[in-house]
Amino acid sequence: MPTSSAISNRFYPQLSDLITVDDLPDFLDFAKDELDSLLSSIHYKDLQHSKSARGDSAFYSLDIISPNIGVNLPFGLRLVLNPDTTGDTSISSFPISVQYKWELLAFLGSFELQNFSFTPDAFYQLGLKIFRVSDDQVFANVLTHFVNTSSPDINNLEQLIIDINTFYPSADLTLPTTPAPTIASVIALSNTSIDNLKKSR
Repeated sequence: MPTSSAISNRFYPQLSDLITVDDLPDFLDFAKDELDSLLSSIHYKDLQHSKSARGDSAFYSLDIISPNIGVNLPFGLRLVLNPDTTGDTSISSFPISVQYKWELLAFLGSFELQNFSFTPDAFYQLGLKIFRVSDDQVFANVLTHFVNTSSPDINNLEQLIIDINTFYPSADLTLPTTPAPTIASVIALSNTSIDNLKKSR
C-alpha cells in the first residue's frame, strides 16, 4: 500500500499551509500541538475559494487526500475508496466544501469601539445595518405585532396616533386623510412632532 511519502513526493500541500493553529479558537489551546501535527499530516489539492468584498460570506472547496484506501482482491485487483478522479492511483481524495454567511463580519472591519456612543439610538442604527432592514420595515413590524386596534373601524396607523396622543397629549398628532396615510408619512409626522417637542423645551 502506498505510504504518506507518496503524497509528499508529488508536492501536494499540507493543510497546515492553509490553516494554522493560530487561526483556531482559543478554547482549543490545550490541544494546539496535537492539532498542528494533525494539520501537517493532512494534504489537499484543487483548492477553490471566494470571499465577498465586505468579508461577510465566503466559499471554500478542496479535496482532502490520503494514500489510497482500499482492500486487495484476488487476481491482482484492488478496491479503492474514493479513487482520485485525475488519475493519480496512489491516492484517495475526499471533496469538502464549506460556505458561511455572517452579516456581522461585514461591520467588524469598519466598527470603531472608541467612537461608538452606546446610546439607544446608536444600537438601533447598528441593528438596522447588521440586519439590513429599514425604519419602515421596523415600523411595519411594530404596527403588526404591538398595536391593537380598539375598533374594527380603526386601522393600525390610526390606532397608533390615538395611542401616542393618549400617552403624550402635547404631541397632538393628527393623521392626514389626503393623501392616504402611509407608514412613511406617519414616521415623518412623528419625527416632526418630536423635533417640535425638543424645541419647545
